[in-house]
Amino acid sequence: GNDNDMWLTTGTFATPNDPLPGPSITFDLEGNYDLSSFTVWNYNEINLPTRGTNGVTVSVASSEGGSFTALAGITNFAIAPGVNNVAFGETFDLTSLAAADNVRLLKIDITSNHGDGLNFAGLSEIRFDGTVVPEPTTGALAGLSLLALAFRRRR
Repeated sequence: GNDNDMWLTTGTFATPNDPLPGPSITFDLEGNYDLSSFTVWNYNEINLPTRGTNGVTVSVASSEGGSFTALAGITNFAIAPGVNNVAFGETFDLTSLAAADNVRLLKIDITSNHGDGLNFAGLSEIRFDGTVVPEPTTGALAGLSLLALAFRRRR
């Protein structure tokens, strides 16, 4: 890949340039989901895979402005191969994590890269898999319409 197709920090995220914590990126799923997994394709610039994101804290929140909860056990993203035409996505299974239910926002706090001395950190792509959490009013309206149908049948 080339770096025009990927997300990359400006190269100043770590000491001595800036104090930790480093940069973060937040994804708004624009609805609430029970996440089953997410897949990361790390930064994959040819011959510069060390710019890929390494140390991370991945957190989720159920609403905009809500508090974030860290997803246990996700602390690092694998280094990309640094060449073209190689499948290298890394999938994280979230089915056993209760915090991955009813998610609106997913935030990745980056604490290190894979050794790039210029303090760049990047990502190529992220995919989320899950099911939509129905809005409470939708379920209530469906219940009311079923009640109305039941009432009409009794007459």
